[in-house]
Amino acid sequence: MNYLEPSGIIADRAALQIPRAIALAAAVADYGLPYVEFVECRQHVDGDDLAETVVFDVEVERPQQTANDIRKKERISVTFLPSDNWYPEVLALRDNFPRVSHTNVREKEFPRSLCLYDQPWEQIAIRWTAASVVERIRFWLAETAKGTLHQDDQPLEPMLLGNGYRIVLPFDFFDGESNETFEELKVSFATNEKDCRLLRAEKGQGAGGLPFLALSFVAEAQMHGAIRHAPKNLKELDEFLKPAGVPIVELLYKKLEDWNKKELLDKKILLVVAFPLTRNGEETIESSDLWVFLTTRSVGDVGVAIGLWDKLAEHSYGRPILRDPKSDGQAIGLSILSPLFHLSAETAAISSGLTSDLRPSIAIGAGALGSQVLRLLAQSGFGAWCVVDKDVLLPHNVARHALDNRWIGFPKALPVAIELRSFYDRDGDLKWIDADLLRPDDKKQQLDKELAEAELVLDLAASIPVSRHLTYDVQSNGRRIAAFLNPRGTDLVLLVEDTARTIGLDFLEMQYYRAICQTAELENHLSPPDGRLRYARSCRDVSSTIPNYAVAMHAAIAAKAIRDAVQGANAEIRIWTSDPESLEVRHLRVAVSSSKRSRLGEWTLVVDDQLTARIAKLRLAKLPHETGGVLIGSYDLARKIVYVVDTIPSPPDSEEWPTLYIRGMKGLKFQVDKVQEMTGGQIEYVGEWHSHPAGCPCLPSDDDLKVFSWLTENMDVAGLPALMGIAGDHGYTEWYLGQMLRSGGWRAGT
Repeated sequence: MNYLEPSGIIADRAALQIPRAIALAAAVADYGLPYVEFVECRQHVDGDDLAETVVFDVEVERPQQTANDIRKKERISVTFLPSDNWYPEVLALRDNFPRVSHTNVREKEFPRSLCLYDQPWEQIAIRWTAASVVERIRFWLAETAKGTLHQDDQPLEPMLLGNGYRIVLPFDFFDGESNETFEELKVSFATNEKDCRLLRAEKGQGAGGLPFLALSFVAEAQMHGAIRHAPKNLKELDEFLKPAGVPIVELLYKKLEDWNKKELLDKKILLVVAFPLTRNGEETIESSDLWVFLTTRSVGDVGVAIGLWDKLAEHSYGRPILRDPKSDGQAIGLSILSPLFHLSAETAAISSGLTSDLRPSIAIGAGALGSQVLRLLAQSGFGAWCVVDKDVLLPHNVARHALDNRWIGFPKALPVAIELRSFYDRDGDLKWIDADLLRPDDKKQQLDKELAEAELVLDLAASIPVSRHLTYDVQSNGRRIAAFLNPRGTDLVLLVEDTARTIGLDFLEMQYYRAICQTAELENHLSPPDGRLRYARSCRDVSSTIPNYAVAMHAAIAAKAIRDAVQGANAEIRIWTSDPESLEVRHLRVAVSSSKRSRLGEWTLVVDDQLTARIAKLRLAKLPHETGGVLIGSYDLARKIVYVVDTIPSPPDSEEWPTLYIRGMKGLKFQVDKVQEMTGGQIEYVGEWHSHPAGCPCLPSDDDLKVFSWLTENMDVAGLPALMGIAGDHGYTEWYLGQMLRSGGWRAGT
């Protein structure tokens, strides 16, 4: 076999100075490493450094039938630099060593440079030993001989070696097909830095930069393999592409025939070439290797260089009588760039391991939590957003907001909407409304339109009036979801309507309050914060002091939970509680119960199945005696709605007989006050209930009518309706609101 001679002069091992070179020479010469034989050491000047090379023969473990021409013995050289800031260069010195994958492209084709590692040198250097590099070389040669060095889960090798320059193209510029029509792009450097290696290509009237006429071509499928040098001019590109079915010079010759126009001749050409790649020559296309080539000269010059035109005068070209066969494009230099594409909603979602979902959505509230939730959702390809908020950004907001102080004084909705759209390179309406949802004034028509068109209405306002307005007063089929923090910012709450909207936000809110009352770890959930920040003089100019990292953490949870919620059809109540010190988070999922409503006179009564079932269970437990208790719930006086949330069972001093029930009072005030405190004053006493014996109807007795009359007198003082429930057989409760008729009330049961 013939071997190429390594660079430098032969040196004695004792003359070596670089520690890694000394270690490798000793390992192959003295330490008896198997399957290797020391040949020599060399030294040569590399720039200002003295490089040192260790040469040795390697015995290769290979099969009888090899996939690549790897011999039983291969001669290898390993060259080290004193700086030790890059991989040692490993060369296969056989003069006809095959072109295979996982070789580095060098200025000269031989000797071949082996690519041993797929990790950064800084990481390899920490654990590098002479024995390990020898074993790595033997592994590389053995696997290459078998054709299995490139693993099935590894990305395919690129066709060409780039130069480190990249270009960002519009996300929709290339669709995987050859484009027969040029598109004008303006190309410029991404920054003004002297060593900037990133260019941007933009389309549209407002784009800046040098004008290029862009064409795209798709080559025939290629099997991946050794990386090649990039073509330096149009002739070399033609020679490279012809075997792949893209005779680029002839294609440009035909294309440029229609480009002899003054407005096109001075522009340059941008070529996108896609190489569909297969792994082992099979038909399946596994990936596509894209490259961009920029001509260094104009369309007019390209036409002359390929024999299409003769230059007659400045900006004037004519067709020659005969085409010069020497006009092969060699005079047209090329710059090669690796293309990137601007982010789209689809690629943003893919980058997050998600699926894009651009459903029309409207967000009410762009405060600290809202702005960060929206940013995370939009950045991961979720939602086509309209942002609604009447407030302007104030200095203290910036501490927790997604916006910075450049936007102080602007309506929050505008810059948040700008930020959401700025993630993607796409046109579209910038949708924002600086209005109060409850009093939109001249923005009402615009707001009504956006709400009507929305498939998702996201309530981030943390306002009960806003939530009720979205539930009752907005004409929109969009599913409502509400997300908010508790007053101390330690917990996140998510309320999700079902897709049919049979369980509205108000029903979910009431069941959320019930969960607070019934769950020990939520006892302090709605407690007020320890401190409040006063940012101006008005009594209303007060803000909660919540750490920004807590807002960011809950925003991330909310963004994922919202994405998850819209994939399902059911209503949900979810609560995440966190430890303010450790930030440990615990998730609670509250069972959602179907709610029922009935119009009773001028008032509407709302109960749910869980409440009805609990009353029925309490009745059964006390039979044959009667029992009862206090009803707790909430009022919406603006809409004349009474929500019954739960019951405080019969106090211990109550009198319970087979045909009589007299509710006691022991501990009752404490329990009602406790409920009010735990729910931030949202849940209070709303009425009474008692049971009737088995076999008796739920119609009121004379005593019931007297009690209801007394109840009415007491509730009238507060401007509230009297409420009484009578529980009977089969899980039914008869409800009487505002008036009690002997004929019966509204029957609801499980």
